[in-house]
Amino acid sequence: MDYGQPRAESAGMSNPPPSDISAIFGEVLHRYRSARDISQEELAFAAGVDRTFISRLERGIRQPTITTLISLGQALNVSAANMVKEAEKRYLKQMKINAGLNAGAVKERKRPYSARMSPQPKQR
Repeated sequence: MDYGQPRAESAGMSNPPPSDISAIFGEVLHRYRSARDISQEELAFAAGVDRTFISRLERGIRQPTITTLISLGQALNVSAANMVKEAEKRYLKQMKINAGLNAGAVKERKRPYSARMSPQPKQR
C-alpha cells in the first residue's frame, strides 16, 4: 500500500489554509468519487490503497504519489492528469484571490500610517 507523503500537520502544525493544494486536491477527489457514487472503501479497494488513506487524501492531510494518483484515476475512470489539472486550476484561482485580498490589506495599512506621518496643525 502507498500512504503518500506526510504533511506538516502531522508534525503538530495548524490546519491547512484554504489555498493549500492538498486540501484542494482532496475536494477534487471527493467530487469525482461522489459523482461515481462509490464509497471510500470501494475506491480504496479498486485503487489498491487503504480506506483511511482515501479519507486522509480527501481531508487534505496526505498527498498521493504519482503511482497512487494514476491508480485513483483508473479506479474513478478519469485521467490522473484531469484530476491534477482541475486541482491546479482551483489552486491558482485561490492564490489569485488571496493575492488580491493581501494587496488590498497592504493599501489599507499604508493610508493610516501616512496620515499619522503628515504634519499636525499647531493649536493656538
